[in-house]
Amino acid sequence: MARRVVVIGAGPAGLAAADVLASAGYVTTVIEAGDRPGGLSATERVGDFAFDYGGHRLISRNQRIVDFAEDLIGDDLIRGTRVSRLLFKGRFWSQPLEMADAMRGLTPGMAARAFLGYLAAGRYRLRNGNHQQASFEDWVVARFGRPLYSMFFGPYTAKVWGVDPSRIAAAWAPRRIMVGGLASLIKSVLVSDQHRPGTTVRRFLYPRLGVGQLYEALEQRCIAAGTEFRYGLVADSVELRTDEVVVGTKPACDSSAPAEPMEVAADAVISTAPLPNLVHALRPAPPAEVLSAAGQLHYRGIVFVFVLLDRSVALGWDALYVPEPDYLFFRVEEPSLWSSALVPEGKTSLCFEIAASPGDRTWEADDEELVDRCLEDFARIGFVISVREVIAAKVARQPHVYPMQLVETEVQRIRCLNWIDELSPRVQSVGRQGAFAYLDMDNSIERGWAAAKVVQGEASASDGALDGEFVSDVQYLWDSRRDLAGLNND
Repeated sequence: MARRVVVIGAGPAGLAAADVLASAGYVTTVIEAGDRPGGLSATERVGDFAFDYGGHRLISRNQRIVDFAEDLIGDDLIRGTRVSRLLFKGRFWSQPLEMADAMRGLTPGMAARAFLGYLAAGRYRLRNGNHQQASFEDWVVARFGRPLYSMFFGPYTAKVWGVDPSRIAAAWAPRRIMVGGLASLIKSVLVSDQHRPGTTVRRFLYPRLGVGQLYEALEQRCIAAGTEFRYGLVADSVELRTDEVVVGTKPACDSSAPAEPMEVAADAVISTAPLPNLVHALRPAPPAEVLSAAGQLHYRGIVFVFVLLDRSVALGWDALYVPEPDYLFFRVEEPSLWSSALVPEGKTSLCFEIAASPGDRTWEADDEELVDRCLEDFARIGFVISVREVIAAKVARQPHVYPMQLVETEVQRIRCLNWIDELSPRVQSVGRQGAFAYLDMDNSIERGWAAAKVVQGEASASDGALDGEFVSDVQYLWDSRRDLAGLNND
């Protein structure tokens, strides 16, 4: 009899794992709280309009990822070039050239302050090297100086995360800042465009009908291979018995398609649910220190405001980044510039992203108020939308978008993940939410494949055999999990 596997979550990591296992003959059941595949990479559809939860592009150095996407949707995989802007000091700067162009536009006084601040930070670098750079603030100040941190990096990061950047772990910084320091930045300002190394990849792949098209096709391939999908359910318990693991479920309170509670027995469970949820669902319960650690892990959510418009162009760029705290949203996208198939002919739409967390004022605000605020702020930036041009609007709230990788919680994250590694291969926790790490879409797919290998006995979660599945910029995730130096096990 084929082995049985339960996958919790139908996002990129969960579907990638289910795809491998189902094709290998495993009896696979996928449990998903929502009503469609894709997780945060699902596509919302409102009439003839389609929206992603933010701007999802497929960018990967792994050719296997590209081949995987092409195999799923073929000619519907569009090759695009990013055309984004960043609002900084009242002007629109090319993005992703980011700070290089902004440096050109600084006043002489601001540029002088930035350079002097960098020199002052040199004393810190000479004295400490890379040591004592525990926070995002430490990392940026050491490489760029205090003035540039205060002008740009600090305010934008605080706006998105909702906490002071001095609390955010330094590991986050190199994932979001591609220039190594002010010296590299000055070089990028001086070097001509055609010879300048890019700070971020401009070319990308994108499904013609929205990023969710990729995962809808993957769901259908899994179903054809025998996978069962149960939507509208969350895993309420994961009980480790002598010869099996039993997943108990309950209806998802926020799902439009709630299902009847059920239990599913399996030989192994791959969870992509938020890491604290899995820890608290385990039976027998983990030790008190692991439960306490899980209770200290939190996520930053996003409120997405989708506006359908009776006009052909609204922004003119695929995305605008807005670091200033005076504006409600931190980013706005125009989906039709990713793919014209996302809107009816002659129409367009906007997706405003507002960083918020459940329980705060913005999260609890009335939908109509949020739509009005976004359009008012959009007009203040210089893009006026008249009332008669608004066809409709929809607000969606996603509570688990960014794992809050804080200085004070890094030890807790490692403690939880190492405890779950002890349960492998019977239980694994993977993906952005499951690993409590900022993984991009391609990284999550790779991690799903790796988790399937562990179930098949071709790799181990504790011996480093999974590292080969990852691109280099997430190598530190596994390194940190194996490095227990300084971890207090009292």
